[in-house]
Amino acid sequence: MIFNFTKNLFTKVVFLLLFIVIVQTCFSQKLDNTKVERTFSGAINLTNNGFSNIPSFSLGKPATIINLIMGGKRTTFEPELRFSLEGKPWSFLFWLRHKLILKSKYQMSVGIHPGFNFKDELATIKGVESSHIITRRYLTEELNQNFVINKYISTSLYYMYGRGIDIGTTKNTHYLSLRMALTNLKISESISFRINPQVFYLKTDEKEGFFIASSFGIFKKNWPVSIGAIMNKKISGNIIAKDFNWNIGLNYVFGGKFKKQ
Repeated sequence: MIFNFTKNLFTKVVFLLLFIVIVQTCFSQKLDNTKVERTFSGAINLTNNGFSNIPSFSLGKPATIINLIMGGKRTTFEPELRFSLEGKPWSFLFWLRHKLILKSKYQMSVGIHPGFNFKDELATIKGVESSHIITRRYLTEELNQNFVINKYISTSLYYMYGRGIDIGTTKNTHYLSLRMALTNLKISESISFRINPQVFYLKTDEKEGFFIASSFGIFKKNWPVSIGAIMNKKISGNIIAKDFNWNIGLNYVFGGKFKKQ
């Protein structure tokens, strides 16, 4: 009975997200049909070790991650599509995000997504054992508060809760992160780098742990390709994860903002 309820809830959330995206797009166009600012952009990441959006979890092998952003100034639809380099799907997330507060020094946003995690499992069908891709579903919400100190430094407090829908999933995931962003740090006139350190607490059902992590990026001015890396270190806890994990990758960014006349 509980499974049927969560299954129906998951389907309703998926259709509700699609409905909100369509309505928001049409409504914002009616507010200003002369100049409507829109965002359509994305990034393709090729890495030796695919990382989840929670840095303590990784695919453990090379992956391609595609991030897309489309929408207006406050509300965006942001799919994240992850594949192994073998071409097998890893996970699909379909974020709907909305900025509740949008000021120069402070922003608050909320988000929700249905997520699909894919895993190879052996199954015997008509006496033949073979590998099949099993899909497991999640519902996830987030709250993010960002504090801008200056054009180079900002901090944020991020919370995410994930609910596993299917049998075999982690039922409750809590992720609380204190983050800092150091951006536009000049190496030369045309080359800059960024550092995004964080310390976070993670609880998955009965297991919990503390971690530190950081992402790095090197950018060339007016060049769509950049180099990035992520490192994650376990401080304490009983969550099953590597004590130290890392990756390096190439990123290609495309698209941007435009105004529809």
